Amino acid sequence: MNQFFDNITIKAVCSVFCTCISWLMGGYDLALAAVLVLMCADFILGLSFALCAGTYNRNKFLYGCAKFLIYAGVIAISNMVDVTIVEGEFPSVLAKFREFAVFFLAATEFISISNHFKKFGISFVPKRLIERLENFRDGYDPLTGRMDYGHGVGRHNSYPGGYQPIRGQRTPPSSPHVNNNENEEDLYG
Repeated sequence: MNQFFDNITIKAVCSVFCTCISWLMGGYDLALAAVLVLMCADFILGLSFALCAGTYNRNKFLYGCAKFLIYAGVIAISNMVDVTIVEGEFPSVLAKFREFAVFFLAATEFISISNHFKKFGISFVPKRLIERLENFRDGYDPLTGRMDYGHGVGRHNSYPGGYQPIRGQRTPPSSPHVNNNENEEDLYG
């Protein structure tokens, strides 16, 4: 094996390949490493659950492997959008698409990991945290920077918990993080 990497041509090809991948991904940082760790953990937990439950499916396994390439493509595309925005010097546009894509993928993987643990009978993540991450994943608009907290009392609004402000009132009557309803189910679901 050492003789394989002693060849200068192989070293040059490997270094050019790694440099290109690093440039496409926008560099290697802790956020990208965290997504990689979360993806590996999700893949291992999903595979181990499928093997334990006897529901192993070759197509799902191949999709799990392909998911690494799909995520890499999403990060590379969002990085290229950032590069285009910065190089084009578009006024008043922030180039944060890569960061948003990395955080979106991290939230998606964390939700998937917590669901795998729930299938194993281990529930250590509060239900409200999962709901918040799902709301971020499904309701955040990166162009406006605004969050859609879901549906309120029978209609769509942007206030948490369905709160509608009364004319002249500036703040909600209580924090949306306080559980005022005793009939609400357990946080750890």
